[in-house]
Amino acid sequence: MKFLLTALVLGLATTSSFAWERVTEPAVTNISVTANGTIYGVGLDQAVYRTTAFGAWERVTEPAVTNISVTPNGDIYGIGLDQAVYRTTAFGAWERVTEPAVTNISVTPNGDIYGIGLDQAIYKNRAYGTWERVTEPAVTNISVTPNGDIYGVGLDQAIYKNRAYGTWERVTEPAVTNISVTPNGDIYGVGLDQAIYKNRSYGTWATATDPAVTNISVTPNGTIYGIGLDQAVYRSR
Repeated sequence: MKFLLTALVLGLATTSSFAWERVTEPAVTNISVTANGTIYGVGLDQAVYRTTAFGAWERVTEPAVTNISVTPNGDIYGIGLDQAVYRTTAFGAWERVTEPAVTNISVTPNGDIYGIGLDQAIYKNRAYGTWERVTEPAVTNISVTPNGDIYGVGLDQAIYKNRAYGTWERVTEPAVTNISVTPNGDIYGVGLDQAIYKNRSYGTWATATDPAVTNISVTPNGTIYGIGLDQAVYRSR
């Protein structure tokens, strides 16, 4: 399928296109993709599965987690049913590395764990450390860049940017529900129509027609992976 991107640049309409291709079989509910294209997904049994494009899913952990973030070295972090964070590597055992309670996480390459607390503020931790509240509320989904910039979806579905102990600053217009931010600051979001939108701080959303995807992970080179309505993974090219 083809999707058209439209953006306004200096008042002029520009268009580009990209295609989605299905690269896995179903069924996963949350994904994290590493820079080399390894895809990790939470299965319907709440175990983590791993694959590469056009490969077969391989179960690499026991259940049960609901949200994951995978670091470049292959460490898998997941939120357990008790809302604590657990860590493992492929074929290893889950190890509880934080206390509860967070609902969404983003882990940086150096192992800093950022999570959304039940009060919708951001908390920061490291394995075996103590949660420390580093922002005010209120966001519902986050993506943290390697340098520690925190991007979050606000209650108005606009994107806000912060750093630990800083102030939230609104950097886009609404409305997206799930985001992935690349190291260079490109913001990708799933719109209310389940299309993909791209932006930069203080820029204009470039809109895409028709996928329907519900969760995304974008690699540093800008390749977009998304979970389709059939719970398979699709990739932009």
